[in-house]
Amino acid sequence: MLSRTRTSNEPLLKKTARWRCGPSDFDAAKAHGVSVARVALAWVRSKPFVTSTIIGAKTLEQLNDNLDAVSLTLRPEEIAMLDEVSADRAQYPHWMSKRNNATRVPTGEPVKMGGPPPKN
Repeated sequence: MLSRTRTSNEPLLKKTARWRCGPSDFDAAKAHGVSVARVALAWVRSKPFVTSTIIGAKTLEQLNDNLDAVSLTLRPEEIAMLDEVSADRAQYPHWMSKRNNATRVPTGEPVKMGGPPPKN
């Protein structure tokens, strides 16, 4: 099923594309025998640009699980897989330029703006 994202100038997406991180998180969680939340927090903590991690817990059990993410170390291939599936999509106007230029035949000549049209 296709749906629009929150702004109308973006291309249609399959609803499942929004949740593409889930299966990768589940695979890593199964491999380590931990919760998906712990894997997600460990992945966020693995980023050198992250200086703090915000957690949210409603129960003491969730809080302890979130705190245990500190001791979980993901393998480089797991981090790479999670990086790949969580990568941002191209933002406007880049996605539109790519889509609109996909059917154009490149001539190799620079585009000239303004002035009289070229004589053939």
